[in-house]
Amino acid sequence: MMTMFGQSLASVSLLFGFTLIIGLLVDQIQCIDPDFIKEIEARRRCHPCPPWQTSELGNQCTKSKLGKYRHAAISTDSALCARTGKEILKEGGNAVDAAIAVLLCMGVTLPESLGLGGGSLIVIYLKKFDHSIFINAREAAPKYSFRDMFNTSKIPDASSVGLQSIAVPGELAGYWRMFQYYGSGNVSWRRLFRDAIYLARYGFEVHQHLYDALRVFRDKIAGTKYLRKVFFNPKTGDIYRLGEVMKQEALAKTLEYLSHCHNPHRCFYHNLSKKILFDLYYRNDFPDQTPILVQEDFSRYSVIEESAYRTTVDRFQLHTANLPGSGLLLAFILKLMTDRLYYHELFPKACYNFKASVLFYHRLVEAYKFAFAKRMFLGDDRFDDVRYAVKRLKSNRWIHRIALKITNDRTHPSNSSFYDPLLYQKLDHGTAHVSVLDRHGNAVAATSTINAYFGSRVISPSTGILLNDEMDDFNTGKVNVFGLPPSFANTIQPFKRPLSSMCPSIFTDESGVRLVIGASGGSKILTAVAYVSLRNLWMREDIKHAIDAARLHHQLFPDTLVYEKCFPQKILHALKKKGHHIEELGKLSRGAIVMGISRGRNGKIRANSDHRKGGTVSGY
Repeated sequence: MMTMFGQSLASVSLLFGFTLIIGLLVDQIQCIDPDFIKEIEARRRCHPCPPWQTSELGNQCTKSKLGKYRHAAISTDSALCARTGKEILKEGGNAVDAAIAVLLCMGVTLPESLGLGGGSLIVIYLKKFDHSIFINAREAAPKYSFRDMFNTSKIPDASSVGLQSIAVPGELAGYWRMFQYYGSGNVSWRRLFRDAIYLARYGFEVHQHLYDALRVFRDKIAGTKYLRKVFFNPKTGDIYRLGEVMKQEALAKTLEYLSHCHNPHRCFYHNLSKKILFDLYYRNDFPDQTPILVQEDFSRYSVIEESAYRTTVDRFQLHTANLPGSGLLLAFILKLMTDRLYYHELFPKACYNFKASVLFYHRLVEAYKFAFAKRMFLGDDRFDDVRYAVKRLKSNRWIHRIALKITNDRTHPSNSSFYDPLLYQKLDHGTAHVSVLDRHGNAVAATSTINAYFGSRVISPSTGILLNDEMDDFNTGKVNVFGLPPSFANTIQPFKRPLSSMCPSIFTDESGVRLVIGASGGSKILTAVAYVSLRNLWMREDIKHAIDAARLHHQLFPDTLVYEKCFPQKILHALKKKGHHIEELGKLSRGAIVMGISRGRNGKIRANSDHRKGGTVSGY
């Protein structure tokens, strides 16, 4: 009896001591609000990189939803559209059907970021065939565009605002291609449009992201005739406020028309295109400008379909976007970080050891800088000779040489020969993303954009379609503010597609899909997707906390390491000692918005939508 009592007393003492140690360690967690520490302890499960060991990596505490599902999941930028995807899946649709329906819905509820006037890059994974497809529905330069067209232009910001900034939209062509070849056949084309039509016709409550964008662009919209009709509330005579119901009746009619088409590609690129062109020439907010788009641009447009870029990264298969997307650069960063040289120094030591975590972030930032240096030599590989750059980025031996080259004690100036930044590359802007995983193990990662907020700020009043400003993603031929000449790649050519930071990606192993991920946020997309992937797959953090975690971003130029507000100050101080010039992310910038779905080897599905924008997840 005494022996049993002694054992119980020893167990209690041991448990008390262990709890005390854990409490001391948790006190080290860096978080903007210490009150959330208890929430972290309660919500995060024990795993190989447990909560009390991630204090050195840095955590951000948010109330975004961690979706837990058995069969399927959707993660989107728009809280209104996740339910749409779930309904399609429950009705027998697959990941492709759900992705199309969600993107159509988001085109209505996130008009500042995407829509039929833009383009997208999409990666589809088919579990049955262990095969991935890349759908390139990126916008294309018009026939009458030319390399130096914006150098001689007398119009301010002609590449980013107005009629000449518009490239040929690819969005609808991408949807139709996906549906034709990879849809389930259980859901009709018309059904996919139902929620989008309803929201456009009867309206939706303006959410925070749209309201913020409207506030920033209020004065510019106020000076227009046609854009104002869409984004100004006729009852108040001002922009739609948070919670007010916004309708898009012209867009609803366009969506209704497309939903009934037997050949939607022809309906858009031969029929609706004529209305769009008429508006560009005769009914627009830029009467002093001349458009360069013609009917031939629409008639010649076609989706490019090919196998996705597939490569082995450690124990995973990465399926990601080919050029003009940045999947190649994502693979480069991940391979550089998981290179055998420092693999055991970083994983999992960076979870709990301060020196290892500083080394992790330093080498990660160096990987970012090298990636953006190599980005300067990339472009649309159907037009630019980028074979040498692509060959190097795919070479594990060359990546290992870069791993050896990185100095652990210091960084280097961005304009030094260390990174080989001989040229300047134009960077892109905002986007939207959806990740989908269905019950059959198929997955879709789709990133869509009209480029800058409200694209070109040109709307077709007869169709309600807001058009992109994708011409601004090309190198325009001008020396940039850092005194660097533009790169030879990614210059303007007729029918060419501009380089993009978009890198929709799917990770698999022998058990199937492990992670479906992508992001919106322009040039920050690449670094955010790489970082979240590392934390989820290599640090084995659940998808919510991997997405929540405060981030770093470096794009080589300017030579500034940008950090989010919650990032641990101890690590920032250590990085400053290594020569990094640090700066807090501006208040007007949200950083990249990551949408992720993870699946454990046990089949359990977890999904999260980045708290930075206000999207949500759904599933069953």
